[in-house]
Amino acid sequence: MSAGSTSKQLQEELAHAVAESNPDYGRILELSTQLAAQDPVNVRFTVDASLISRLGEQLVARQETALSELVKNAYDADATNVRLIFSGTERSGGRLHIRDDGVGMDRDELIDGFMRLGSRIKIRQPHSLIFDRQRAGRKGIGRFAAQRLGRVLILVTQTKNANKALQIRIDWRDFEAEGNLFAITGRIEEVEKERPHGTTLIIDELRETWSDAQIQRVYRYVQDLVQPFPLAPVVENPRAKKDRGFKVVMSRLVGIKEVEVAGEQKMLFQHAVAKISGKVDDKGSASWRIESPRFKVDEEQKLSADPKSPGMAFSTLLNVNFTAHYFIWDEQFVPPLVAAGLKELVRTRGGLRLYRNGFRVLPYGEPENDWLHLDETSRQRAVLPAIANINWVGFVEIRDPEGRYFEETSSREGLLHNAAYDELVTFVLASLKAGTLRVAAARGRKGKAGKSRKDSLAPSERLGEVASELDGIAEKIDRDAQRRGQSLPRESHVLRDVAQRVRLEVGTTTELIQELAMLRVLGGLGLTIAVFTHEVSHRLLNLSAKVRSLTSTLPPEHSAIKPLNDVAAHFDLLESYTGYFDSAVSENVRRELREQDVGIILWRFIREFKPVVERDNIEFVQPDIQEELGLVTRPMHPSEWTSILTNLLTNSIKAIRARRSREKGKLLIRAWRENRKLFIDFADNGIGIPPGNEDRIFDAFFTTTGGGETTGGLTGTGLGLTITRDIINAAGGEIYPTSAPDGYSTCLRIEVPAAAEPP
Repeated sequence: MSAGSTSKQLQEELAHAVAESNPDYGRILELSTQLAAQDPVNVRFTVDASLISRLGEQLVARQETALSELVKNAYDADATNVRLIFSGTERSGGRLHIRDDGVGMDRDELIDGFMRLGSRIKIRQPHSLIFDRQRAGRKGIGRFAAQRLGRVLILVTQTKNANKALQIRIDWRDFEAEGNLFAITGRIEEVEKERPHGTTLIIDELRETWSDAQIQRVYRYVQDLVQPFPLAPVVENPRAKKDRGFKVVMSRLVGIKEVEVAGEQKMLFQHAVAKISGKVDDKGSASWRIESPRFKVDEEQKLSADPKSPGMAFSTLLNVNFTAHYFIWDEQFVPPLVAAGLKELVRTRGGLRLYRNGFRVLPYGEPENDWLHLDETSRQRAVLPAIANINWVGFVEIRDPEGRYFEETSSREGLLHNAAYDELVTFVLASLKAGTLRVAAARGRKGKAGKSRKDSLAPSERLGEVASELDGIAEKIDRDAQRRGQSLPRESHVLRDVAQRVRLEVGTTTELIQELAMLRVLGGLGLTIAVFTHEVSHRLLNLSAKVRSLTSTLPPEHSAIKPLNDVAAHFDLLESYTGYFDSAVSENVRRELREQDVGIILWRFIREFKPVVERDNIEFVQPDIQEELGLVTRPMHPSEWTSILTNLLTNSIKAIRARRSREKGKLLIRAWRENRKLFIDFADNGIGIPPGNEDRIFDAFFTTTGGGETTGGLTGTGLGLTITRDIINAAGGEIYPTSAPDGYSTCLRIEVPAAAEPP
């Protein structure tokens, strides 16, 4: 019937179509739509078929994002495994299989869920039915993700209770032309089941190629969903079963063989040197185990709460187990090509996470959370092998459904530090230490540090020992003379006089050393305060200007004028206070020296100053900080590194600004260890060091930015690198220009003595 058919004609034809014994439902829908369009009173939205293509392009811009959404749908369907197989994807037109063992869909779920645009099923049911998972997929994106990836989709799904599987084939090219969306049909067929339950998506005629790097990027996108460790049952939902975890494996089909590209073993755990696990039973008896095929180690030992009483069990620690994979970031264990990506993964998602009764407890295991004192143990070098959080990926699970031993804080952030918590930390840390030392023994490495007495003495104590040695030599000379019947020689008197003078100098030397340390502290603190003041003042000025601008737009009699003027006055007052940082001063005037973990210091420095440099169109290029090698210095003051890094940063910023170029500024920080020395490179793409001035840049008051020149609130006085050199020299190190990496103009290298032998 033509588009010009009357309402009466449409009604007659629709009645005839409905009355047929084998009705054409597509025709019925088409006639109903045409009839509704002739409603003289009401109007309705219609949907063009090309909307599907446009939504696929606009909602899911990148193919990696599209594929990660389909993996998330498998997670939401309570799958424990999902396998992605890429075939012929070196060029466009390939095929992708996505196969999961989730609950699958029955006919109603397929129609109301997958085939219904804007379905609210995930909104009505925010948690999965079997494992009570928080749903991860974006609402209704899955079908558009499939359209974004390929031109044809074949979906096969089966539920546990169904005798047959359901299959539907969709050719997305049908939706590219104009036409009514509801007129395009897909045929649901019953086919033989492939497996007890689950869904398979076959995406054919892929629109783009897939490289190994892209596949591995998708794996990283869904890494948060991957649970390599089984969790306890969710007690709060008794109907929920124990979540057995979620495994994702991505592979290529090469001939008839599947070659894994990304997966738990491929991406991470195959590079672990050992797995260390432990448990405390319901009676408090504890044990730990180490498994290391690489070193042919498989041992289990009992662990006591009290080393003096080997048979003693824990008093409050019950029903605990943990599993931790141990990584040593050395080329012999982790290939350089994958090390950077894996280290970044472990840095953000590593450490040991804590689960209580099946639920994650924050902040344990978050970046920079050191609840097991692993970073602290590494800094103190009480254990020489690598033992910091970046060396571990694992979990600790406690079962205490009645909350008898472990209680959350009132803020729900963490557990109360009671006896059970202390015993938990003691147990896990002792197990990890023992496992670490066992690996070190298998490698033939030293396990614990040992300092000579002389290295541990303060300068004043060393002078005292020198005086005592001089007295001893004088006494020996006198005894020898007396034995020969000679008078006491003049040399012994001279030595005693020198010894006495040395003792008199002890007090002066101690005061001088403390004074020099204080000057370095105050010098570093002063520059730190200057940078902070500049940043705060910059923002306060902007806020004050915005408040005054808002005030000027209001009529004088407006009720908001007085409050806004008060706010502006407070901003002005706060700006005047930014030069005073009593708390910072009190923190840094301490003269205590201790070993410094340069790896942690550098990462914190980059994180804190990233917003500062980005405002000037400067970026920190991916750092290469090999903290796994044990970047721990000999005792220094913490503010000395603040001064060193802030001086280098301000010099680089001034050099980049002086280029008069619109090219993006770049900063590169590298840090590594060789034997007993630590090396730190600080590079930038600024104007560089003028030829012939390489040896002068550390001279006091020498500056390449002009005397007293102000660069963005930072004045170049020529003292920054002088202070930096003096600090490094005082620590037994040196700083000097070295060849800059490609793309950079200046590179300053720092060498400082390491605290102990490498892990």
